[in-house]
This record gives sequence, C-alpha cells and structure tokens, in this order.
Amino acid sequence: MNREYGILMVVLVMSMLVSMLVMEIWERISEEKKDREKESAYECGFNPFMEEKSGYEMRYYKLGIMYIIMDVEISYMYPWSIGMVEIGKEGVVGGIIFMLMLTIGYVYEWKKGGIEWE
Repeated sequence: MNREYGILMVVLVMSMLVSMLVMEIWERISEEKKDREKESAYECGFNPFMEEKSGYEMRYYKLGIMYIIMDVEISYMYPWSIGMVEIGKEGVVGGIIFMLMLTIGYVYEWKKGGIEWE
C-alpha cells in the first residue's frame, strides 16, 4: 500500500516540477514578445488594462443568448433524431414543436438585429 502512495507522490512532484518549468519558460518567452496586438482588447468589449471597468456592451449578452438557443437546440436534436423510431409519433411531434419554438426565438433575434455585428 505504501508503494502505491510513493509512486503517486513521485508522479505528483514530477508534474509540479514540469508545470513550474513550463511556466518559467513561458514567462521568459512572453516578456520578449510583447507588442500592441497582444495587449489590445480581445472579444471582451472593453480595454482590459483600464483602471475602472465599464460594463459589457449589450451585444455580447445577445450573442450569448443566441449561443444558448442554438446549443440547446442542437444538443436535444441529436438524441431525438437517433431515437425517433422508439419515441413514436407523439415524440416526433413534440420534438418538432420544441425545435419550432427555439427557431422562433432565433428568427425574433434575427429580425431585431441581434445577429448583426456592428
């Protein structure tokens, strides 16, 4: 039993040493390659190096909602399509109604301009 714990401790110590080595190497490499592009704002809507943080723009929330709608629709569509034979007519109709409801949300967001990127 102690042998297994000894092996586990060796693996733990080795992984910590390798992690620290990789972080040190990355720190030295990243200090040499700083430029304006790497320090610019990236998909977050505000400059990350400001003293005070302003709120996120509304378009990021809209994009998040659209992602959730499409993600839910796709995650339910795959098992529904695989088990279509077993669920019967009621299951197929229920799945179609569910997808229509999510599609209506998608079309609504499209008509309101939530998909348009400025």
